[in-house]
Amino acid sequence: MPNQLPHLILPIDQIRSLPFTSKKGGGGDKRIPSRNRQEHADKLKIELTNIQNNHSRTELFSIKFSGQPNMDLLCEEFDKKGYKMELLSTKKVGDEIIANVRIDANKTFDKLIKAFDNYVNPPLRGGNQVKNPSPYIASIEHINEISLKDLFTDDDSLFPNDDSKHWWEIWITNKDENALNCFKQIARQNSIIFNEHPLIFQDRTVFLVNATNLELTSFVSKCYLIAEVRIAKKLKSFVINASPEEQQKFLDDLREKIQYASESNNTRIVVLDGNIIKRHPLLDNALIRNQQALTVFSLDNQNEHATEMASLSLFGDIQEACKKQRIEIHHKVEGVQVFDVEHDDSDLYGIITERALQITSDNEQSAYIMPITETMSDKYKGKPSSWSAYLDNIVFNNKKLFAVSVGNINDIYPKSEYNNIQENSCIESPAQAWNVISVGSYTNLCNADLCSAEGAIPYANSGELSPYSRTSCMFSSSWPIKPDILLEGGNKVIHRDQYVYQHDSFELVACAKNFNEQLFTTISATSASTGISGSFIGELMATYPSFWPETIRGLLVHSAEWSQAMWDKLGYDKSKTTISNFSRMFGYGIPDLEKAKYSVASALTLIAQKDNFQVFMPKTDDVSSKAKIDNLSSILFIKLPWPKETLQGTLSNQRIKLTITLSYFIEPNPSERGYISKYAYQSHNLRFDLQRPTETLKQFESRVNNLIKDAENSNSTSSTGGYNWVLGPNSRTRGSVHKDILELTGAELAQAENIAVYSVAGWWKKAKLASDTFSRFSLIVSIDAGETDINLYNEIKNQIQIPVLLRNGL
Repeated sequence: MPNQLPHLILPIDQIRSLPFTSKKGGGGDKRIPSRNRQEHADKLKIELTNIQNNHSRTELFSIKFSGQPNMDLLCEEFDKKGYKMELLSTKKVGDEIIANVRIDANKTFDKLIKAFDNYVNPPLRGGNQVKNPSPYIASIEHINEISLKDLFTDDDSLFPNDDSKHWWEIWITNKDENALNCFKQIARQNSIIFNEHPLIFQDRTVFLVNATNLELTSFVSKCYLIAEVRIAKKLKSFVINASPEEQQKFLDDLREKIQYASESNNTRIVVLDGNIIKRHPLLDNALIRNQQALTVFSLDNQNEHATEMASLSLFGDIQEACKKQRIEIHHKVEGVQVFDVEHDDSDLYGIITERALQITSDNEQSAYIMPITETMSDKYKGKPSSWSAYLDNIVFNNKKLFAVSVGNINDIYPKSEYNNIQENSCIESPAQAWNVISVGSYTNLCNADLCSAEGAIPYANSGELSPYSRTSCMFSSSWPIKPDILLEGGNKVIHRDQYVYQHDSFELVACAKNFNEQLFTTISATSASTGISGSFIGELMATYPSFWPETIRGLLVHSAEWSQAMWDKLGYDKSKTTISNFSRMFGYGIPDLEKAKYSVASALTLIAQKDNFQVFMPKTDDVSSKAKIDNLSSILFIKLPWPKETLQGTLSNQRIKLTITLSYFIEPNPSERGYISKYAYQSHNLRFDLQRPTETLKQFESRVNNLIKDAENSNSTSSTGGYNWVLGPNSRTRGSVHKDILELTGAELAQAENIAVYSVAGWWKKAKLASDTFSRFSLIVSIDAGETDINLYNEIKNQIQIPVLLRNGL
């Protein structure tokens, strides 16, 4: 790229906060059955009394409330401290919603009976009888005892129906001070095998338990702490065995071209895989160390690919690296073995991942790549698993960057089923985590001449999704757009008899672990793409050592674009709905490392890193008051340093591409209590909006204030702000990295000189005091004026006067 320039830092003093508050606005209309109140209350009383007769007055236990088919159940109303009721989990069974609720027999029954009586004979309000009293009671169809299957919140197809022992995830409510010890005591009394190192979240703790269905059913009836049950997943690995030719020549050529990072360089990519990185001749100078997350893992595990991952994270595809005149490496690698297929461990993968981070925490400038997923985990369809949620927790608490494979399609399918299979092959756990970079695969390895002698053709065309890569097409609309980025993952070929198979020529080349027998091997699929992501991340971290992980992630997404082949699949339909659906296949596209690293004179990038952002503000001046839960949203206004004279003059009619990316980390709440609410998993949600050319600043401030109310109304849609965004505000706001693209004239851009960043609902808003709701974010803004002699970079730099310092003093 000519005239490589460092990105520009937008000064924090140009960010100002206004004390706006979102107005009260009701949620969307709920579908509540019309009831004969007397008959309905009598029926519920009978069901409740039947349950009461089976329990003593001193018991704590769980019951379930069921809704009417195709109607809403007001689950949040079952979380009532005054009734001694705690909402444990929710699930949908067919067309019915059920809520599992822990109750206190000494108080809850009497409170509910009284509530049913008030439902029949509601109190007067303002001299008039309430017309629709206690709609949550009307939403209840039945009240029943709870069963193991009621608490099972995984896909029902994963529920084991045999009599053998299985590993289960038991999610307990930890609001009680002694919940963990109490759970362990009850488990031991019932001879239940459990792990000693649970995952601990804000209001849930997750244990692994080994039991049969019958044993677990009995245990559920005795342990009042159990909020939900899931099946424990096993790791899934991707094994590649192949050998390229002329390996010694490759090695000799590469040795002459490579310049490794200096001794003092601390930028590292940590490979988390099923074995250790071998000291291959090309890796030895860049390999810091190998460690094991658990010492029980076998070092003699030849079936995994940590060595290949390290190779890709340093050099990329070695076949491509050989074409370069010089190869400069600006980061190093280290390895942590995080699983062993021969070792049946009883630790949850979240704990093992956290252990890997702990033993590498002596180096601050580290990022992590993980090319492994769980089996059966495509059934989540975007919902958090214990691993993905804990990974979100790890990233949020430690501010570290993770890149995770989205998983592979390993089976062979006819070409005619290509699109259908990928649309229905859901991303695997833990790649649905919000805070990570989820890496999928595309391919440019499509040279038909390489396999024509065999009578074969490439399976996917150049620029298309790799036939290995999974998608998030099966995710519900409330879950993030995944994958975040696509990198080269190789291709397959179709033989003349229509047989589909893998081919060495359509795979990437990496250092081989058994280098005494062969120096190089081939590798493909999303493991290979995840390895390459390490080289991108390492380059960006070394170039901008002061940038946060949120910013590095944001730059990768910000620089990504769909290939022409991807756009071609849309055809003439460029509607927001179609583009949103296609983003579930292609994510944000293929990142461009040069664009992520550098600005140029007519295409520049501004970076704003905002720390200590108080996401929610207190309702009262008494910050210590416990009564002010349900806080008010915050808004920041950021003035953009546009050269207005140039934009309104020479470039007034020039089409300019504006790209905005907002990146931040959320604190997860993975319990199955709130997935009916789209804001229950994430601690907070940030949004951005751009001032309209015809809008005064005061009008913009007022409009953004109204957007908060609209965003929190589940039946509303967000305004486009008068702009024709590529994704639009209804699609770009999913997950915790938001990107959108806009084309406008120079004159229009000159007037669009303010960006708002604002918060909307999340579980922090109701569960935390405002004084605890501090976060940070990275805002990335780029303008590209195309072919022009005007140096926009210098004009903007002169206004802000704070360019970021790059490596080598650029």
